[in-house]
Amino acid sequence: MVETSLGQQYLKATLAKWRDANPWASDILWERIPSRYRNEIEQTARSVIAKSHTVSPSEDVVREIEDDDLAA
Repeated sequence: MVETSLGQQYLKATLAKWRDANPWASDILWERIPSRYRNEIEQTARSVIAKSHTVSPSEDVVREIEDDDLAA
């Protein structure tokens, strides 16, 4: 998973939601959760991070040069 403190916060939040949906795992340590579930939880955390850090187009983006510009 992401090695930053922010990444760990997303992972903890995702794990908490997952445990709410899967009460059978509420007392299981992270290391003891089966890898298929850990992978699912980590992937969900990555997805949440990606969605929360979307990049908007910059106004400083260089536009493509058109043939008319080259002739000038």
